[in-house]
Amino acid sequence: MSDEIIFNDTAHGFIIAKEAGVHFAQDYDTCISREVDGELIGGCVYNGYNPGGSICVHFAGFDTHWMTRELIWVCFDYPFNQLGVKKMFAHVPETNELAVAMDLRFGFMRPLRIKDVYEDCDLILMEMYKHECKWLRIIPKKYQRNLGGPHGRQEQSTTSTGL
Repeated sequence: MSDEIIFNDTAHGFIIAKEAGVHFAQDYDTCISREVDGELIGGCVYNGYNPGGSICVHFAGFDTHWMTRELIWVCFDYPFNQLGVKKMFAHVPETNELAVAMDLRFGFMRPLRIKDVYEDCDLILMEMYKHECKWLRIIPKKYQRNLGGPHGRQEQSTTSTGL
Protein backbone atom coordinates (compact mmCIF):
# COMPACT_ATOMS: atom_id res chain seq x y z
CA MET A 1 0.00 0.00 0.00
CA SER A 2 1.30 3.43 -0.98
CA ASP A 3 0.56 6.27 1.48
CA GLU A 4 1.95 9.71 0.61
CA ILE A 5 1.65 13.27 1.83
CA ILE A 6 1.92 15.58 -1.15
CA PHE A 7 2.75 19.27 -1.17
CA ASN A 8 1.05 21.65 -3.60
CA ASP A 9 -0.60 19.34 -6.11
CA THR A 10 -2.76 21.88 -7.97
CA ALA A 11 -5.44 19.35 -8.95
CA HIS A 12 -5.75 18.29 -5.31
CA GLY A 13 -5.95 21.95 -4.29
CA PHE A 14 -8.95 22.55 -6.52
CA ILE A 15 -10.73 19.40 -5.31
CA ILE A 16 -10.09 20.06 -1.60
CA ALA A 17 -11.07 23.72 -1.91
CA LYS A 18 -14.30 22.86 -3.71
CA GLU A 19 -15.23 20.35 -0.99
CA ALA A 20 -14.39 22.94 1.69
CA GLY A 21 -16.54 25.54 -0.07
CA VAL A 22 -13.74 27.94 -0.99
CA HIS A 23 -11.83 28.89 -4.12
CA PHE A 24 -8.27 27.79 -4.85
CA ALA A 25 -6.02 30.37 -6.52
CA GLN A 26 -3.11 28.26 -7.76
CA ASP A 27 -0.78 31.28 -7.98
CA TYR A 28 -1.29 32.22 -4.32
CA ASP A 29 -2.76 29.34 -2.34
CA THR A 30 -1.04 26.19 -1.06
CA CYS A 31 -2.29 22.63 -0.68
CA ILE A 32 -1.16 19.67 1.42
CA SER A 33 -2.89 16.41 0.57
CA ARG A 34 -2.77 12.72 1.32
CA GLU A 35 -3.01 9.93 -1.24
CA VAL A 36 -3.42 6.24 -0.59
CA ASP A 37 -2.64 3.99 -3.56
CA GLY A 38 -2.76 7.04 -5.84
CA GLU A 39 -6.21 8.18 -4.67
CA LEU A 40 -6.76 11.56 -2.98
CA ILE A 41 -8.36 10.96 0.41
CA GLY A 42 -8.08 14.42 2.00
CA GLY A 43 -5.97 17.40 2.91
CA CYS A 44 -6.04 21.13 3.38
CA VAL A 45 -5.65 24.35 1.46
CA TYR A 46 -4.23 27.59 2.80
CA ASN A 47 -5.11 31.08 1.68
CA GLY A 48 -4.87 34.63 2.95
CA TYR A 49 -1.20 34.33 3.91
CA ASN A 50 0.16 37.39 5.69
CA PRO A 51 3.95 36.87 6.14
CA GLY A 52 4.88 36.68 9.82
CA GLY A 53 1.24 37.18 10.79
CA SER A 54 -1.49 34.75 9.85
CA ILE A 55 -2.95 32.31 7.35
CA CYS A 56 -6.34 30.68 6.85
CA VAL A 57 -6.73 26.89 6.50
CA HIS A 58 -9.56 24.79 5.08
CA PHE A 59 -9.69 21.00 5.59
CA ALA A 60 -11.60 18.39 3.57
CA GLY A 61 -11.64 14.62 3.60
CA PHE A 62 -13.01 12.03 1.20
CA ASP A 63 -12.50 8.91 3.32
CA THR A 64 -13.32 8.22 6.96
CA HIS A 65 -9.62 7.58 7.69
CA TRP A 66 -8.17 10.47 5.72
CA MET A 67 -6.58 12.28 8.65
CA THR A 68 -3.52 10.75 10.31
CA ARG A 69 -1.30 12.17 13.05
CA GLU A 70 1.42 12.60 10.42
CA LEU A 71 -0.85 14.62 8.14
CA ILE A 72 -2.10 16.73 11.05
CA TRP A 73 1.47 17.48 12.10
CA VAL A 74 2.49 18.44 8.56
CA CYS A 75 -0.61 20.64 8.17
CA PHE A 76 0.33 22.61 11.30
CA ASP A 77 4.13 22.48 10.92
CA TYR A 78 3.97 24.09 7.48
CA PRO A 79 2.28 27.38 8.47
CA PHE A 80 3.70 27.73 11.97
CA ASN A 81 7.28 26.55 11.48
CA GLN A 82 8.02 26.82 7.78
CA LEU A 83 6.06 30.00 7.00
CA GLY A 84 6.51 31.47 10.47
CA VAL A 85 2.95 32.67 11.04
CA LYS A 86 1.84 33.49 14.57
CA LYS A 87 -1.81 32.59 14.07
CA MET A 88 -4.01 30.38 11.91
CA PHE A 89 -7.67 30.95 11.17
CA ALA A 90 -10.33 28.42 10.25
CA HIS A 91 -13.63 29.68 8.94
CA VAL A 92 -16.60 27.45 8.30
CA PRO A 93 -20.27 27.95 7.46
CA GLU A 94 -22.29 27.31 10.63
CA THR A 95 -24.29 24.64 8.79
CA ASN A 96 -21.17 22.48 8.38
CA GLU A 97 -21.35 21.10 11.91
CA LEU A 98 -18.83 18.31 11.21
CA ALA A 99 -16.18 20.82 10.08
CA VAL A 100 -16.82 23.08 13.07
CA ALA A 101 -16.46 20.09 15.43
CA MET A 102 -13.28 18.90 13.66
CA ASP A 103 -11.65 22.34 13.87
CA LEU A 104 -12.45 22.52 17.58
CA ARG A 105 -10.90 19.04 18.08
CA PHE A 106 -7.80 20.23 16.21
CA GLY A 107 -7.51 22.95 18.83
CA PHE A 108 -8.92 26.03 17.12
CA MET A 109 -10.45 28.27 19.79
CA ARG A 110 -12.60 31.26 20.47
CA PRO A 111 -15.32 30.58 17.89
CA LEU A 112 -16.89 33.78 16.72
CA ARG A 113 -20.16 33.91 14.80
CA ILE A 114 -20.26 36.51 12.03
CA LYS A 115 -23.80 37.05 10.82
CA ASP A 116 -24.97 36.96 7.21
CA VAL A 117 -21.66 36.04 5.58
CA TYR A 118 -23.29 33.30 3.51
CA GLU A 119 -26.61 33.46 1.71
CA ASP A 120 -28.23 30.96 4.08
CA CYS A 121 -26.13 30.98 7.26
CA ASP A 122 -23.53 32.65 9.44
CA LEU A 123 -19.77 32.14 9.46
CA ILE A 124 -17.94 30.51 12.36
CA LEU A 125 -14.44 31.97 12.63
CA MET A 126 -11.88 30.26 14.89
CA GLU A 127 -8.24 30.97 15.62
CA MET A 128 -5.15 29.18 16.90
CA TYR A 129 -1.84 30.68 17.97
CA LYS A 130 1.35 28.70 17.48
CA HIS A 131 1.89 28.27 21.24
CA GLU A 132 -1.61 26.73 21.49
CA CYS A 133 -0.98 24.09 18.82
CA LYS A 134 -0.68 20.70 20.52
CA TRP A 135 0.13 18.99 17.21
CA LEU A 136 3.56 20.60 16.92
CA ARG A 137 4.67 18.62 19.98
CA ILE A 138 3.81 15.29 18.31
CA ILE A 139 6.54 15.05 15.67
CA PRO A 140 6.28 11.86 13.58
CA LYS A 141 9.46 9.77 13.81
CA LYS A 142 10.21 10.05 10.11
CA TYR A 143 10.52 13.85 10.49
CA GLN A 144 12.43 14.02 13.79
CA ARG A 145 15.86 13.53 12.23
CA ASN A 146 15.32 16.49 9.88
CA LEU A 147 14.46 19.06 12.52
CA GLY A 148 17.90 19.68 14.00
CA GLY A 149 16.88 19.14 17.62
CA PRO A 150 14.32 20.94 19.72
CA HIS A 151 15.50 24.47 18.86
CA GLY A 152 16.67 24.32 15.28
CA ARG A 153 15.41 23.36 11.85
CA GLN A 154 17.62 21.90 9.18
CA GLU A 155 16.67 21.62 5.55
CA GLN A 156 13.86 19.09 5.38
CA SER A 157 14.09 16.11 3.04
CA THR A 158 11.69 16.18 0.11
CA THR A 159 12.02 12.62 -1.11
CA SER A 160 9.36 10.72 0.80
CA THR A 161 6.59 13.27 1.22
CA GLY A 162 6.94 15.89 -1.48
CA LEU A 163 7.69 18.58 1.09
